[in-house]
Amino acid sequence: ATITTGSKNNLLTRDIPHAQHTQGHIAGAVTELVDLVRHGGTPTCGPKEARQVMEVLLGALHSQDSGNTRIQFPIQDA
Repeated sequence: ATITTGSKNNLLTRDIPHAQHTQGHIAGAVTELVDLVRHGGTPTCGPKEARQVMEVLLGALHSQDSGNTRIQFPIQDA
């Protein structure tokens, strides 16, 4: 799969490897976290991607709270 993120002037496109999942999302995240603490390494998603996901989630909540209004990204007070 390929993901494209960023603003209109600063797009980032990268390939995401397709992993064979044997666990659910939460169990997989906990397993990855424990492995990173024990052995080090690089997480599947870094802090920049986490920030972007949080911005989208907060935007959805803000839109719903405002009567399903359109939200302008980036959110300034997120």
